[in-house]
Amino acid sequence: MLADSASALIGGDQHSGSWRQKLEVVERVIAREGRQDLDTLAHSAIYLSWIGSGAVTCVEDGGHHRPCRHAELARSIFSAVENKQVGGASPEELLAIRRLHPWLPSFTEEFTASVPLTRIRDIAHRSDLPHDLKQEIKHTIQNKLHRNAGPEDLVATEIMLKRITGHGKQRNGEHGEYPPDFVSEFKKFHRELKDFFNASSLEERLERVRNNGTGDTAIMVDNFLSAKANLGTSPPIDQLNATLSSATALRRHLCDGLRHPLGQGENDGSIADRQQRRLAELELEKYAFVLLSQLESHMAVPGQLVSGSMMWVGAMRAAHNAIIHLSLSQWEVNECNAVSKDLEELLAEAEQGRLQLGPGQDGALRLMAMLERTRRLSEGYSEALLGLFAQRAGEGFARALGVPDHTARVFCESEIRASVVFQLSKLCTAMLKATRAATGASAWDAIVSGSAEGTLVEVDRIVPGALPSGAASDQGLILLVRRADGDEEVTAAGEGVRGVILCQELPHLSHLGVRARQESVAFATCEDSDTLVGLKSMVGQRIRLDASAAGVQQPPASRAPAAALPASSHAPVSAASSRPRQEASPPASSNCNGRKASTVPISERALGSGVDLTKADTVVPLDVVEQTQGGAKSSSCGVLLRLAAEAADQNPAAAFKAPRGVCFPYGTMEHAVQAEGRTAEFNSLLERVEASQVAGGELEAACKDLQAFVSQLRPSSDVIFAAAKMLPPGARLIARSSANVEDLEGLSGAGLYDSIPNVRIEEPAEFGQAVADVWASLYTRRAVLSRRQAGVAEGTAVMSVLVQELLAPDISFVLHTAHPLSRDPDLLVAELAVGLGETLASGARGSPWRLSVNKRTGAVETLALANLSEAMVVDESAAATGDLVKVPIDYSKQPLSTSPMARATLGRCLSGLGLGGSVVGEGGCSGWVEQ
Repeated sequence: MLADSASALIGGDQHSGSWRQKLEVVERVIAREGRQDLDTLAHSAIYLSWIGSGAVTCVEDGGHHRPCRHAELARSIFSAVENKQVGGASPEELLAIRRLHPWLPSFTEEFTASVPLTRIRDIAHRSDLPHDLKQEIKHTIQNKLHRNAGPEDLVATEIMLKRITGHGKQRNGEHGEYPPDFVSEFKKFHRELKDFFNASSLEERLERVRNNGTGDTAIMVDNFLSAKANLGTSPPIDQLNATLSSATALRRHLCDGLRHPLGQGENDGSIADRQQRRLAELELEKYAFVLLSQLESHMAVPGQLVSGSMMWVGAMRAAHNAIIHLSLSQWEVNECNAVSKDLEELLAEAEQGRLQLGPGQDGALRLMAMLERTRRLSEGYSEALLGLFAQRAGEGFARALGVPDHTARVFCESEIRASVVFQLSKLCTAMLKATRAATGASAWDAIVSGSAEGTLVEVDRIVPGALPSGAASDQGLILLVRRADGDEEVTAAGEGVRGVILCQELPHLSHLGVRARQESVAFATCEDSDTLVGLKSMVGQRIRLDASAAGVQQPPASRAPAAALPASSHAPVSAASSRPRQEASPPASSNCNGRKASTVPISERALGSGVDLTKADTVVPLDVVEQTQGGAKSSSCGVLLRLAAEAADQNPAAAFKAPRGVCFPYGTMEHAVQAEGRTAEFNSLLERVEASQVAGGELEAACKDLQAFVSQLRPSSDVIFAAAKMLPPGARLIARSSANVEDLEGLSGAGLYDSIPNVRIEEPAEFGQAVADVWASLYTRRAVLSRRQAGVAEGTAVMSVLVQELLAPDISFVLHTAHPLSRDPDLLVAELAVGLGETLASGARGSPWRLSVNKRTGAVETLALANLSEAMVVDESAAATGDLVKVPIDYSKQPLSTSPMARATLGRCLSGLGLGGSVVGEGGCSGWVEQ
């Protein structure tokens, strides 16, 4: 079903044959009715584009309106969208507005005059022209233009210009049978008409801006035009980059003058000048695309950067300019600025010959991290354009306007391929390939080691119902997943999933990574476009996936079962860590006690050797809480608190801090139910969840009802008062889940249950709600399904709430006490990120800092540098509302990115904490530590 905005444009178009009438349709919707929502702006941009290109035909309407009417309509539309553009439009709305501007006619003074474009009248009445030519000009151009102007008039004028300047008798600059003065006047008219339709060349546009601008504007326009004129006079890469830098500087200058909204009562002349400046900056962006395309052709052979240090400098300078252009288009401005600063640092080192790009060298790691972040930025822009135009330009809208299906289908693709981002993406791809070739790094990253065979199936996300109908799950499936948010469970997609290839980077110890490891599913990520194209060509075939830390291998795939695809369709696919090690990897299907984690029901012993409810409706200090009272998480945090105190006394050099806290132990929620006299109601809801089927939404509805019930409960005021006396006054706190069904061997529950950050106990209403929300998270649909798979009855699951000081760390980390891929017990692996650790646990796209520390020797190896775009932090200026904020990360100011010594020092500190021996579970299993 078409959106209201599309229907309004279609309805208006049906009664509007001429260009003027079609402009009136857009002006009525956007300006007079004030409809400037995303749908309206996007559909209007598409509509005007199709009109301007001739895909939507304009015909005379029988009326008589001079071009001044068109100019007035354009001024009204421009004023409305320009104020929207500088007054808080969303990024997607900005994309639409920027594609609307070029299709509006000019409304400078000469075109708003009551009788504009009079030169053509004088030409048609010249006495030195043949009568038939005068009549042709009068009827096909003059009268038509002054009666019913449209883009077709510019086409007719260009045909006539070609005819009178390209006559066969023309010799040596003479004009054959046409008088030179006539040809000169007609050329002037052609330029005036191009000005009216805003079809002027970049040089012509800038000349107008120069004449109407300040002295600084004139100087910058002259500098750019001089650089443009000198192209081809010196080495092409240097000249192209110099011209690109000049275009960037001029566009930045023009954009700086367009940041304020139009003022009340602003005169028509200043609004017209503003339109010319806006169109100039848009055309400079288009010209940057041309320069980047030429640069890319000089610096890269298909998909690969040409070797040589100057090529690196040229490519980095080009990419830096492209990122600035993206920022000037107001796309992800903070992210663009952060990436730009990082690239500036690298470019300065490259220009001085200090950027080392060999295997294991710091420069290569920094450059790869920056390029991967830049590629994400460009992919986000492309995805936004697809989301903005692909469906809206679809066949329903197009057919209603008489636009051919092919034109509708290629609209969005043409917008992407004509953007600066398209060239930036090509540059990044070439530079990444060159960097990997120089360092020997792999495009793959193994998350969970193991081997798997199955039919390759492409899905958008790992969610229930993602598998296509007919997928032969009994013969094994390997998922090619386009994106993830980090909270998924592999088995949620369906039965038979043996391996996962994710088309984005992911922290190894994210919730999804931990769950995949527990579910014994081979898991790798890959963002290399060429590799992914090859993989997508194998969808439907049986492949083999080897994910390991030992290196890239390509073993032959075994023959498929008789009922599967023929053996000739098998294809091996291998994945390895980008920094391979030589240790052998045990089978991924076993956990530390050799049993398959995904098939072993969780026993009462695994659930914490019983549950102690005797502390219900009390509060327990964190340093004395026992696992039976508050769960593995609470008791482990208590251990850390005690270890911190011991370290400060015994070894100050290895001292660390742990947040203080309390525990609302098991049974506190059940006590709140009893206090309200609603035990029977609670039990009934719990039994309904236990009995509900997944199909038909039955389970989801039951879970929502039980969550709604629990979220209304509150701990008693006496308990909250007691907790307040144990916690630091005024402290910002976090309420964390600590259930008997998480942080256990075979049942991590990673990310299944909620934490509520940024609350204060001095605000008892908000604090009590936070505790209740944590309790309620025990009964989300996802948590219930996870427990069902593990064989845990709902009646055995209980939740305590761990309340701790909310830290505002510079860096958070997750440790694995043994190498998660090779299982080497001597290697501690750390993943670190700026800000709070929620970034690491989530599926945020990108890589954290990844360090491997030898616990015996203290040697630290950098496996990856961080390229995550945002950090989650506490907004200390705001009220304690349970919210966090995201801020962009500037890695040029992060010592862990710029200093190998800082990484080595921190790595040794993490190893020296002695955490490896403190968090080992029963039976000697390794574990992970979050801080």
